[in-house]
Amino acid sequence: LESSSNNSIYHNNFVGNTNQIGNCGGINVWDDGYPSGGNYWSDYTGVDNYSGPYQNEAGSDGIGDTSYIIDENNVDRYPLIAPFNSFNTSIGYSVDVISNSTIEDFRYFESNGTIIMHVSNMTVDQAFGFCRITIPHEVISSPYIVKVNGTEVEYETIYENSTEGISIIYFAYEHSRLEIMVIPEFPSATTLTLLMLTTLTATILLKKKRKTKPQQIPKFPHTAQYADES
Repeated sequence: LESSSNNSIYHNNFVGNTNQIGNCGGINVWDDGYPSGGNYWSDYTGVDNYSGPYQNEAGSDGIGDTSYIIDENNVDRYPLIAPFNSFNTSIGYSVDVISNSTIEDFRYFESNGTIIMHVSNMTVDQAFGFCRITIPHEVISSPYIVKVNGTEVEYETIYENSTEGISIIYFAYEHSRLEIMVIPEFPSATTLTLLMLTTLTATILLKKKRKTKPQQIPKFPHTAQYADES
């Protein structure tokens, strides 16, 4: 990067380098703005207590509250508070995850629009973890249900844009080895169709069982004579 300028450098993990970035000499952009964020720096000492473009709104968002300064001309304004991961799905869209947990696996099930991850604590004494997930609406449409070890947990919507077709959600949890599920709150069109077909079939069968038995019309107008029901 020496004497190189006008580069955009973000969503990288700079970990354990003696010098994370040497003398650039030029002026580069080290983040993608908010809420996309910048890079993860292992020597970043900031905290994540706030959110928003100015990092002055209550609640964490996976982005550090203060900038990471490389030099006077190179600053990551939105450093990530944990490593960045990007996972491909079977339909060609990627799901980005920022987490201070070890992500052991990531699976996407196209048939029912479900994401499943298994995560564990990075260190033995780590008690709490978080995930910040960027989800294209083509992968799963919002809103979502998030479950940790089968129990539904609340999440914060960091960003929602129907035009761009993405949602960014954030949630935290107590640590151990966990299974995380993200599923659509409302069923897909395929699921609804199957449900409707099942309901229709059940209704038809029920009507067949409830056929009304015919009654005979009396032969004489002044004497009501009905056939005995058998």
